[in-house]
Amino acid sequence: MLLERFERQLNKKRDNTKITFITAINQMYKYFNITDDEKQVKDITAFQLEDYIEELKKVYKLSTVNTKVAAIKNFFKYLVEANYITQNPSMTITQENLIESSEYEVKEKEILTVEELQELLNKFDVKSKFCKEKTYLFNRARNKFITLMLYTTGCRISELLDRKLEDVKEYKDITIYIELNKKQVKNKIDKILVASEKTFRAYKEYLKVRKEMGIVSDYLICSLNGSKLSTANINSILNKTCDKHITAHCFRHSTSTRVKQLLMQGKIKNIATVNNLLGWKSEVGTMFERYSGHLNEEYIKQLYELTNNIF
Repeated sequence: MLLERFERQLNKKRDNTKITFITAINQMYKYFNITDDEKQVKDITAFQLEDYIEELKKVYKLSTVNTKVAAIKNFFKYLVEANYITQNPSMTITQENLIESSEYEVKEKEILTVEELQELLNKFDVKSKFCKEKTYLFNRARNKFITLMLYTTGCRISELLDRKLEDVKEYKDITIYIELNKKQVKNKIDKILVASEKTFRAYKEYLKVRKEMGIVSDYLICSLNGSKLSTANINSILNKTCDKHITAHCFRHSTSTRVKQLLMQGKIKNIATVNNLLGWKSEVGTMFERYSGHLNEEYIKQLYELTNNIF
């Protein structure tokens, strides 16, 4: 099948991008009622694609439509380059300019304040009468650690879920750190996640509960049966617990907002540390490159101080 071949050549892209692209093409297949793509895809015309995009606009916001258009254009570009088709019907479809579009409204990003973060952490302490004691104790410890790690480091959820226990290093029994290389970070930079004091305590409690319950898993973040969690799992946990409708990525926005507050208050003065914490490319390599080849204690101390200021 053409779709399977297209999926294989997406291996260089991040897992989330691959899933998004394949989902978009499957949706297009369903719309055109394609059951044998090697025979039917070549019959899709530019006019049909344009009509399809217009139908998408009736259902999705323009940013989502743009993502689907990107997937479609990549798909047909691949088919032409691989000589499966001779003409590219997606050449005439374009992505919308969201800034200029009157249909596009900039929505304020949902964030958690420090007070709301504490409320969320407190809710993990509440035991449902339908929840078994073992499940409650494990979920409470794990979810607190995840929440604190996301909020204080500003990391992306994938950067946390993909980590193994062996990736976690302790520093002088006061914190933990995780080194991420360019391949493990969305915008292809090296970075280090350093836990705050509260996050470190939550981590130790989480490991203690895991050990007591005999949970075996290579992954740092896992389920009660030891399996790896997905972003959807984390978002489900958050939506069931938090009063606001938030996702794991909202923590990254929350961290950025909190850091800006601290900068305005004069509690943070080293901008390079902020860039490295959040993984911003502007000046982001300064500290990491300076200490490449050996892990400088001052680097960890600066990030540790920053994460403690955040919460």
